[in-house]
Amino acid sequence: MISLIFGLFSCDSSGDFDFNEVYIRVNNQTGLNLDRVNIGSRLNKPSSLQHIEFGNEFNNVGTNEVTDYINTKGQFIGYTAVVIYSDEGQKAASRDLMEEQIKENDGFEDTFDNPLTDSTRTGFSLPKGNYTYRLFFAENENKNRVSVEIIED
Repeated sequence: MISLIFGLFSCDSSGDFDFNEVYIRVNNQTGLNLDRVNIGSRLNKPSSLQHIEFGNEFNNVGTNEVTDYINTKGQFIGYTAVVIYSDEGQKAASRDLMEEQIKENDGFEDTFDNPLTDSTRTGFSLPKGNYTYRLFFAENENKNRVSVEIIED
Protein backbone atom coordinates (compact mmCIF):
# COMPACT_ATOMS: atom_id res chain seq x y z
CA MET A 1 0.00 0.00 0.00
CA ILE A 2 2.82 2.39 0.90
CA SER A 3 4.62 1.65 -2.37
CA LEU A 4 1.41 2.35 -4.32
CA ILE A 5 1.02 5.74 -2.61
CA PHE A 6 4.72 6.47 -3.11
CA GLY A 7 4.40 5.64 -6.81
CA LEU A 8 1.39 7.89 -7.27
CA PHE A 9 3.21 10.93 -5.95
CA SER A 10 6.55 10.33 -7.64
CA CYS A 11 5.52 10.33 -11.30
CA ASP A 12 3.36 12.65 -13.35
CA SER A 13 1.97 11.53 -16.65
CA SER A 14 2.62 13.42 -19.84
CA GLY A 15 -1.14 13.11 -20.40
CA ASP A 16 -1.74 16.81 -19.74
CA PHE A 17 0.44 17.71 -22.72
CA ASP A 18 -0.69 17.76 -26.33
CA PHE A 19 0.82 15.45 -28.89
CA ASN A 20 3.41 17.14 -31.10
CA GLU A 21 2.15 15.58 -34.32
CA VAL A 22 5.82 14.70 -34.84
CA TYR A 23 5.79 10.97 -35.58
CA ILE A 24 9.02 9.04 -35.11
CA ARG A 25 10.01 5.53 -36.15
CA VAL A 26 13.33 3.70 -35.90
CA ASN A 27 15.36 2.06 -38.68
CA ASN A 28 18.00 -0.09 -37.00
CA GLN A 29 21.12 -0.14 -39.20
CA THR A 30 23.55 -0.73 -36.32
CA GLY A 31 24.19 -4.40 -37.11
CA LEU A 32 22.99 -5.23 -33.57
CA ASN A 33 19.75 -6.60 -32.24
CA LEU A 34 18.63 -3.86 -29.89
CA ASP A 35 16.92 -4.75 -26.63
CA ARG A 36 15.52 -1.26 -26.38
CA VAL A 37 15.66 2.16 -28.05
CA ASN A 38 14.66 5.17 -25.95
CA ILE A 39 13.77 8.37 -27.75
CA GLY A 40 12.99 11.50 -25.76
CA SER A 41 13.63 12.16 -22.10
CA ARG A 42 12.05 12.87 -18.76
CA LEU A 43 11.85 16.09 -16.83
CA ASN A 44 12.85 15.71 -13.18
CA LYS A 45 11.93 17.95 -10.29
CA PRO A 46 15.13 18.76 -8.34
CA SER A 47 15.33 17.25 -4.84
CA SER A 48 12.26 15.14 -5.53
CA LEU A 49 11.22 11.88 -7.13
CA GLN A 50 8.56 13.69 -9.15
CA HIS A 51 9.05 13.64 -12.90
CA ILE A 52 7.18 13.84 -16.20
CA GLU A 53 8.02 11.18 -18.78
CA PHE A 54 8.29 12.35 -22.39
CA GLY A 55 10.39 9.41 -23.52
CA ASN A 56 9.20 6.67 -25.84
CA GLU A 57 10.45 3.12 -25.89
CA PHE A 58 10.87 0.75 -28.80
CA ASN A 59 11.54 -2.81 -27.58
CA ASN A 60 13.36 -5.67 -29.32
CA VAL A 61 14.32 -3.89 -32.54
CA GLY A 62 16.15 -6.36 -34.76
CA THR A 63 18.90 -5.65 -37.26
CA ASN A 64 17.50 -3.87 -40.34
CA GLU A 65 14.07 -3.64 -38.70
CA VAL A 66 11.90 -0.55 -39.18
CA THR A 67 9.40 0.08 -36.38
CA ASP A 68 5.94 1.60 -36.51
CA TYR A 69 5.56 5.34 -35.94
CA ILE A 70 4.81 6.81 -32.51
CA ASN A 71 3.47 10.31 -31.83
CA THR A 72 5.58 12.37 -29.42
CA LYS A 73 4.80 14.83 -26.61
CA GLY A 74 6.71 17.62 -24.89
CA GLN A 75 7.90 19.41 -28.01
CA PHE A 76 11.64 18.78 -28.60
CA ILE A 77 11.96 16.98 -25.25
CA GLY A 78 9.97 14.12 -26.75
CA TYR A 79 12.51 13.24 -29.46
CA THR A 80 15.94 14.92 -29.10
CA ALA A 81 17.58 12.26 -26.93
CA VAL A 82 18.38 8.80 -28.33
CA VAL A 83 19.79 5.91 -26.29
CA ILE A 84 20.13 2.30 -27.47
CA TYR A 85 20.57 -0.81 -25.32
CA SER A 86 22.03 -4.09 -26.55
CA ASP A 87 24.29 -6.92 -25.42
CA GLU A 88 27.17 -4.48 -26.01
CA GLY A 89 25.76 -2.03 -23.44
CA GLN A 90 24.22 1.41 -23.63
CA LYS A 91 25.12 3.95 -26.32
CA ALA A 92 23.71 7.45 -26.81
CA ALA A 93 23.58 9.95 -29.66
CA SER A 94 25.37 13.22 -29.01
CA ARG A 95 23.28 16.34 -28.40
CA ASP A 96 25.24 18.20 -31.06
CA LEU A 97 24.44 15.53 -33.65
CA MET A 98 20.74 15.57 -32.78
CA GLU A 99 20.58 19.36 -32.99
CA GLU A 100 22.38 19.31 -36.35
CA GLN A 101 20.00 16.65 -37.72
CA ILE A 102 16.92 18.55 -36.54
CA LYS A 103 18.18 21.77 -38.13
CA GLU A 104 18.81 19.89 -41.41
CA ASN A 105 15.11 18.94 -41.35
CA ASP A 106 13.90 22.55 -41.13
CA GLY A 107 14.05 22.51 -37.33
CA PHE A 108 13.26 25.74 -35.58
CA GLU A 109 14.22 27.24 -32.23
CA ASP A 110 11.53 26.54 -29.67
CA THR A 111 10.84 26.85 -25.95
CA PHE A 112 9.19 24.54 -23.44
CA ASP A 113 7.82 25.68 -20.09
CA ASN A 114 8.82 23.13 -17.44
CA PRO A 115 6.00 22.95 -14.86
CA LEU A 116 8.23 21.12 -12.36
CA THR A 117 10.78 23.91 -12.07
CA ASP A 118 8.87 26.95 -13.31
CA SER A 119 11.60 27.45 -15.88
CA THR A 120 11.83 27.55 -19.65
CA ARG A 121 14.02 25.26 -21.74
CA THR A 122 15.20 26.17 -25.22
CA GLY A 123 15.87 23.69 -28.00
CA PHE A 124 15.14 22.86 -31.63
CA SER A 125 11.85 21.32 -32.73
CA LEU A 126 10.96 19.43 -35.88
CA PRO A 127 8.03 20.60 -38.02
CA LYS A 128 4.95 18.39 -37.80
CA GLY A 129 5.35 15.27 -39.91
CA ASN A 130 6.69 11.72 -40.11
CA TYR A 131 10.38 11.04 -39.52
CA THR A 132 12.62 7.99 -39.56
CA TYR A 133 15.57 7.87 -37.16
CA ARG A 134 18.17 5.76 -38.98
CA LEU A 135 20.49 4.37 -36.31
CA PHE A 136 24.01 3.32 -37.32
CA PHE A 137 27.64 3.36 -36.19
CA ALA A 138 29.78 5.81 -38.13
CA GLU A 139 33.37 4.95 -38.89
CA ASN A 140 35.91 6.76 -36.71
CA GLU A 141 33.15 7.71 -34.22
CA ASN A 142 33.31 7.33 -30.49
CA LYS A 143 32.42 3.69 -29.82
CA ASN A 144 30.08 4.74 -27.00
CA ARG A 145 27.97 6.78 -29.42
CA VAL A 146 25.27 5.80 -31.86
CA SER A 147 24.82 7.93 -34.95
CA VAL A 148 21.37 9.09 -36.03
CA GLU A 149 20.24 10.35 -39.40
CA ILE A 150 16.81 11.96 -39.29
CA ILE A 151 14.91 11.46 -42.54
CA GLU A 152 11.61 13.19 -43.26
CA ASP A 153 9.26 10.65 -44.81
